[in-house]
Amino acid sequence: MPLLEENLVIRFLFVFLLSVLLIKIWKLIAWNIQLVDKPNARKIHTSAVPLVGGIVVYLSIFVTALIVGRNSIELYCYLAAAGALVITGAFDDKYDISAKLRLFIEFVAAGLMIFGAGIYVDNLGNLFGLGDVVLPAFVAVPFTILAVAGYINAVNMADGLDGMAASLGIMTIVTLMILVNGKQAFAIPSVTLAAALMGFLVYNLQIVRGLRKVFMGDAGSMLLGFTFVWLVIDFSQSHGTSTALFSPVTALFVLGLPLVDMLATLARRIKKGQNPMKPDKTHVHHILLHAGYTPRQTLAIIIIIGALFHALGMVLHFTGASDLVQLIAFIVVCGLYYEAVLHAFSVSRIIQNFRGKREPARKGKQYTQHGHSKKKFAEHGTAEHLTHQPK
Repeated sequence: MPLLEENLVIRFLFVFLLSVLLIKIWKLIAWNIQLVDKPNARKIHTSAVPLVGGIVVYLSIFVTALIVGRNSIELYCYLAAAGALVITGAFDDKYDISAKLRLFIEFVAAGLMIFGAGIYVDNLGNLFGLGDVVLPAFVAVPFTILAVAGYINAVNMADGLDGMAASLGIMTIVTLMILVNGKQAFAIPSVTLAAALMGFLVYNLQIVRGLRKVFMGDAGSMLLGFTFVWLVIDFSQSHGTSTALFSPVTALFVLGLPLVDMLATLARRIKKGQNPMKPDKTHVHHILLHAGYTPRQTLAIIIIIGALFHALGMVLHFTGASDLVQLIAFIVVCGLYYEAVLHAFSVSRIIQNFRGKREPARKGKQYTQHGHSKKKFAEHGTAEHLTHQPK
């Protein structure tokens, strides 16, 4: 269908409507097979919610690819790897599979990207002003695998509030579009992904009154993490006939807030002697919610923070800042963010004082080391808006 392939407006509308329709269908399937996020002592929401967002986003991409019929080894590898991750995420949503199995599938997906599509990181850029840091193959392959798995889990960590992962994902798409100057080869698939995410947000944020909420689920966060790390690596590396469209350091800014949040959170947990993978509630949305912002206000603030971070990366890129300057800027941002999550309770108090609102006195450890109870979150009106047990 040439019109669907070439006309971006028609493609957007087609995929958006397809996504909305598929969600209606998969909501029924989810209830029948009990693919729902049920409330329990560890969860925040108080009613079961279908976990179909990620499945529908993937199916929207898959169906559109079949209709358009543009075939390539790279496309086949992406669909196979992403499909494996979505299935794994769906099983994890339903059965809570082991972290080792999840990690194994992430490594397999990375392997398809590297050895099937030929996309991997072997150039870190001119980090120290002495020329490009080029990685030999025996370093590039494991580095790429760890980078892919790391960012998949970064998005999974960031998916803690209604609309958060999808909104940050749409911002990443816009940022990539600007950096690659609307390159047609990227514009077409990016419109597909953005439209599918918009269809999901209609339900997830209940934009239309009467629609029942659905969650992205681990299937969705794994899909988004893999998709964006694939694109960022592809556009920041020169392989074969393709040339890098932006610096590997600029890629750090493109990956955005999920990457910064993961690095800062893991560093804080390690400093406190905690298991780096142990869930807690000191991500940025927890700080803002405790400071008294509503879930929608919190989402808006996070979008603004994410947009500023993307904007900084684009400014540095288009002004020709050296890789070293970009790296220093990224480290400074990570450092500031780290201090915020390290002193989450204090930051929350500062925000409350600034807004002229004070919460009843509580011990800081309730918010910096241990989870809220349902009752405490209900006091803030957040019970229905925190989408998962925090990572």
